[in-house]
Amino acid sequence: MNAADIPGSRTTNAGVNKYFIGTALALGAVVLTGFARTYYLKVLFGTPPLTWWVHLHGFLLTLWFILFLVQSSLIASHRVALHRRLGVFGGFLAAAVVIVGVPTLLHFVAAPEPNPEIHGFLLQLLGVDLLIFVLFAGFVSSAILMRHRGDVHKRLMLLGTLSLVWPPMSRIPIAFISDNFLVSLILTDLCVVVCIAIDTIRHRRLHPVFGWGGLLNIAALHLCRLGVHTQTWMQFANRLVS
Repeated sequence: MNAADIPGSRTTNAGVNKYFIGTALALGAVVLTGFARTYYLKVLFGTPPLTWWVHLHGFLLTLWFILFLVQSSLIASHRVALHRRLGVFGGFLAAAVVIVGVPTLLHFVAAPEPNPEIHGFLLQLLGVDLLIFVLFAGFVSSAILMRHRGDVHKRLMLLGTLSLVWPPMSRIPIAFISDNFLVSLILTDLCVVVCIAIDTIRHRRLHPVFGWGGLLNIAALHLCRLGVHTQTWMQFANRLVS
């Protein structure tokens, strides 16, 4: 992220910085809540043990959300030089998130599952999760390329981080609702919409990056949800993990 933002007063910039820090904390809370039972607090819930590969995957994603908070805080404290140096590490971390995450998903879905219904559901999740990594890679890569445009860079980074929210959101127990798949997508949409709405209200205009980026994030996930239920995807996914 770059210190530059949409021109405004020093008070406005301070408000923008608080917005990004607050957003980072809120997204971190979603991740902690969603993965508490199966990862962060799994010793308290007695959930099945995880492979070292899954632990690495979880560690890298956790580190990403921490880094997003740290980078937002560095800009707020005007430590731009350190922010830029840490941004180099962030680029390698983003690549590691994708490089480790994709085979982790494939390995998890490829594990023997005697229940055909559960296996089919895992194939559907695979499609959505793979799309999430594509969105994340696209937003973060674009943010790196636009690092000299602070207003564009920071919003692309936020969109990249928002693209990772559905997996933890889908693991938050919603016992009274039958279709947790759709509900978790809608709740993820709300996270994106709220972030964009607050930014728009603060600046009294919709930033173009949030305009097309938010629409892409929401539309892609819902179209993917429809696509992964088709027989074509099921056949392709089965070949992919076999």
